[in-house]
Amino acid sequence: AENAPALSCAQRNQYFGATGLASTKAIYSKLASQRVSPDINVSHMSMGDELVQGTRARSQRRHRASIDLVFCECLVELPMVHSLNLRNNRLTDAGIAAVVRVRRRRRHRAVVVSMARKNSRRAQAVMNKPDLCTLDLSENKVDGDGAAALAAYMATATCGLSTLLLSHCDLGTIGGGGGVIEATHTHVDDGEARAFASAMCTNRTCHTLDLSRNLIGANEALNVVQPDLVTGGEALAEMLATNGHLTVLNLSWNFLRLNSAVELGRALAQNNTLKALNLSYNAFGNDGAQAIGCALQHNMCLESLDMSNNNIPSQAAFVMAESLHHNDTLTLLAMDGNPLGRIGGMTLLHAIS
Repeated sequence: AENAPALSCAQRNQYFGATGLASTKAIYSKLASQRVSPDINVSHMSMGDELVQGTRARSQRRHRASIDLVFCECLVELPMVHSLNLRNNRLTDAGIAAVVRVRRRRRHRAVVVSMARKNSRRAQAVMNKPDLCTLDLSENKVDGDGAAALAAYMATATCGLSTLLLSHCDLGTIGGGGGVIEATHTHVDDGEARAFASAMCTNRTCHTLDLSRNLIGANEALNVVQPDLVTGGEALAEMLATNGHLTVLNLSWNFLRLNSAVELGRALAQNNTLKALNLSYNAFGNDGAQAIGCALQHNMCLESLDMSNNNIPSQAAFVMAESLHHNDTLTLLAMDGNPLGRIGGMTLLHAIS
């Protein structure tokens, strides 16, 4: 334990020396100041894939090791690292894969971009950090490969994450066919959400999952013409019904509506671990909100529920109010920004009084 600070400093110096990042004063000073901290915070540094993946190092210093491999090796050997914050660093699939580095056998095809054979046995960064509890990749661009890498990591036995933050995490597209609408931020869409939900069905360590401000549910309308399509909301509903460890789930500012909203409500009735659920700024409407209301009659563990700004009418308010008469565990219910009407609002107030 006495050598931990010295080892921590040595690994950081190794990283700076091998990559030449000492000249990048902002990043260097931010990392160097965290010598004995259990948290590595390099958020909002705009590093990009070229720094994390080593593109710049290979082009300017061909005799030096690439940055991604050095970062992985140093991160594995750093003691007391409990939190890694890479929020808002212009990372895409390539950069995220360099951090997570999940590989499968060749017959299953690689999840991430494969490295040269001589580097195939290098450290696997986050994969080899069972003591890592918090990973923040918010405001980066997570697409198919990055989502698959993260999902594979979450499904491994070595994953020790208790908190995974993925807000604003993929420059997705809304709709299909020839019309493509680029979002102003990065968002996780239905495809990436399905990958995470599938991995979370078997994960036993993660307690907090943030998927807010993404495009989950944007493909909901396709269910009309493609009944077999599994949307992100439906996949999350299956996760919610089977996962027995998640306690905090943030799905605010997405496109959850129609059948996905109803399925989430039904899944909530089967869940017995979730303590806080944020569904604000979606489009649950009447059917989805009624499904949530019915679930509150059976769910006796949820303590906080945010349903604000979901276009919930008075009919759904009646159902939720009736459920509150049978629920003694819910202590916080947010319903602001909904067209409850005078009668709907009074019914809810009477139920909680």
